[in-house]
Amino acid sequence: MPAAGGHRPADDVDPRRLRRGRRHVAAPRRRGGRRAERAHRRPPRRGTGGARRLTAVASADHVLFHHVVDRPDDELPLDVAALLIGEWEYDGLDVSHYLGVLDRFAAQVARAIDNREKSRHVEVRALNEVLFDQLGFRGDDSGDDPKHLFLNEVLDRWVGAPIALAVVYIEVGRRIGVPLWGVSFPGSYLVRRDDVDECLLIDPHARGMTLDEDDLRARLADAAGPEEPLTADLLAPSSKRDILSEMLADLGAIYARDGDVRRQIEVLERLRILHPDDDAIDAEIERLRRHRPGRN
Repeated sequence: MPAAGGHRPADDVDPRRLRRGRRHVAAPRRRGGRRAERAHRRPPRRGTGGARRLTAVASADHVLFHHVVDRPDDELPLDVAALLIGEWEYDGLDVSHYLGVLDRFAAQVARAIDNREKSRHVEVRALNEVLFDQLGFRGDDSGDDPKHLFLNEVLDRWVGAPIALAVVYIEVGRRIGVPLWGVSFPGSYLVRRDDVDECLLIDPHARGMTLDEDDLRARLADAAGPEEPLTADLLAPSSKRDILSEMLADLGAIYARDGDVRRQIEVLERLRILHPDDDAIDAEIERLRRHRPGRN
């Protein structure tokens, strides 16, 4: 089972090359039921599909995003890819700066671990102490501000949507050698840690609260109704590609609600890179371009 944190960024993803201005080179939905989520997230085929789709892509931002994500999941740098999701909003986004921010957070956690008595789950307690008690990260419940999904904004402002806080938690954990996975649980976005004899479920949106079976059942009943069974499938780890897709889908839902067609298309272009064989994405891009001309 590949960790969502995975390895360090692939050798050909050099953070020092990621500070640059944008230049043009050529001319949604909210998280819902688990079944609907899976139906949308078809794994892309490796090979020529991505290159075929890129012939229609408009900007250098898309080319860079494609370069970063077009690799097996265990080699995909989640931190870099998440920072690039909204690069169209931030000219010259300094990705290497934000990778350094995550590195500094991890160094603080490592020091907190060294200062604690060795005990079970000491790393999780240290993560919570640094991220939530010392740094003051907090969750946003409104779901109406795209800044809470852009990782650079989350790292600057220390407030984020559930899935964005999960990415911070996963990536800081990876840097201290703690493998963590994202879990798209109904109504929540959780982080999972597998120990030898137990699975720990953590909610970064609730200041790193650990959830037992009763907590999970209560949340499931709130999100999906009291008859929905709690199954192992609902606690399955998400791939990094799925995490990125879900962040983009949440962004797309905000822009669709606001009638922001230009940004909806930006989101869909990135989803198309992640899922180059999903014709439904192409159809939605064409529909937006055809029926909403001249807006945004």
